[in-house]
Amino acid sequence: MQSNIKQVLVIVLLCVGFLEGCARNEVTPDLVEYVNQGILKFSQLETDALQQYALVTGLNYTTDEAVFEALKLEVIPRFKLYLDLLRTIDPETDEVIALHSIYVYGVETMYNGFRVKKNGIENQDDSQIIAANRLIEEGRDQTMKWHNQLMEMYQSHGIKSDKK
Repeated sequence: MQSNIKQVLVIVLLCVGFLEGCARNEVTPDLVEYVNQGILKFSQLETDALQQYALVTGLNYTTDEAVFEALKLEVIPRFKLYLDLLRTIDPETDEVIALHSIYVYGVETMYNGFRVKKNGIENQDDSQIIAANRLIEEGRDQTMKWHNQLMEMYQSHGIKSDKK
């Protein structure tokens, strides 16, 4: 009887290890496809939008009107298109789905922040602008969290990355 229990236990442990290995092997191609065929395909939109925003904020700030125009004509339309395209990406594994949801949330939060900031400038409402800046920062934090988790997943699945 003791011998049968040990045999069953060994078989169960082997099956669990096998299933875990299979799940891990499914994540690797899903993660590679997610980045190469999904994120990288559209990422220039995000880069362009953030560059346009940087041209009128921080040390480059000149006027509220310049920020408003950049948000209205460049940043918001590009971010909206980027967000819409991100939403079309459909990873297959739970691990990559969870990762992607962090990124979509971050981009969506930044997009909402840009919209609120445009409205705050238009209405000359400093409290709206402050709230918008918080949203933009929260969105950046989430996209950094996504990036860090992506790099951790690359490492744990033995995927080499050209960028860090």
